[in-house]
Amino acid sequence: TRVGDILRDGSDGFSGLYLKRVNGGVRASLQADRVFEPASMIKVLHHTHAFIQVRDNVIDLDDLIPTFSGNANDCPVDTIPFNIQLQIALQQMMEQSHNPRTQAIRTYFGEANINATAQDLGMTNTQLNHRIGCAGGPDGAIAQPNEFTLVDAGKLYEAVADGLLQSGPLD
Repeated sequence: TRVGDILRDGSDGFSGLYLKRVNGGVRASLQADRVFEPASMIKVLHHTHAFIQVRDNVIDLDDLIPTFSGNANDCPVDTIPFNIQLQIALQQMMEQSHNPRTQAIRTYFGEANINATAQDLGMTNTQLNHRIGCAGGPDGAIAQPNEFTLVDAGKLYEAVADGLLQSGPLD
C-alpha cells in the first residue's frame, strides 16, 4: 500500500507494479493488467525470441544479420546497411538500448514471429506494432503503439527463469 501511494503521488500519468514469486503467488500488484506503450521495456521480448531461435538451432550467435547505421537513441531509418553478428546486435540492443539494433532484430526475425512468441508464452495483452524509438510516422508509437502489461512482462521473465532458453522447442 505504501509503495502504491508513492507511485500514485509521484506521477501525472499512470503507475503500476507487479511483484510475483517465480512459480508462486502475486505478492503485490497495482494496475498490472493495464495495457501501456512500453518503449524500450519490450526489447526483452525481441531478445528472448532471438535466443529461442539460437536454442532451436535456427541461427547461431556468430551469424551475420543485416542492420543499419544510426545512434542508439535514434529512430531507426533503414539507411547505410551493413552486417553485424547476432550476438553483437543483441548485446547492443540490451546494454545500450540501441534502437537500430532492435530494428535489425525485428526485421530479421519478423514482427509477426516475435508476436507469435509472445502469444506462445501466454502474453495475451502484448503486441509489437512499430519500430522502437520512433514516435511519429506510419510505423511509430503515436500511430500504432506497442502494447504490453506488467503481467505479461512477468510471464516472459518467469518463462526465462524456468529454463525456456535451455530446453527444446516451445510446446
